[in-house]
Amino acid sequence: MKLSIIALSLFSLFAFSACKKEVTEVQQVKQAYSILFNLQPNAWQLSNDGKTATIDIPVPELDQYMYTNGGVLAYIAFDGTNYDALPETYDAFSYIVTHNVGHVYISISDVFGGTLTPPNAVLKAKVILIDADPLN
Repeated sequence: MKLSIIALSLFSLFAFSACKKEVTEVQQVKQAYSILFNLQPNAWQLSNDGKTATIDIPVPELDQYMYTNGGVLAYIAFDGTNYDALPETYDAFSYIVTHNVGHVYISISDVFGGTLTPPNAVLKAKVILIDADPLN
């Protein structure tokens, strides 16, 4: 009797603990990348009418694939510490961001449409590139 219980137990152990094949799928996770910049006062380019100033931030990581499929975010730390997302209106100036392959542009204009003097202080900026694949 003991022998049959042991045999049944061993049979159950092997019968119900069959090998299970597990397939692990590895998915590549796209990431976001941040780049910090100091916007120098002499880097602002004033428009011909004097109403807009633009700074060109070279970002070689912003390639054609990233430009077509990814995302670009920009921030400025007006107080040197806390980053504000662009677009933003700050101290009666409108700040916008545009980009193309290899470049991020930050432009300033007076909210009242007047002429302006570009910032005379160094501004801290942060650009975030978000890598992505297109949805099909």
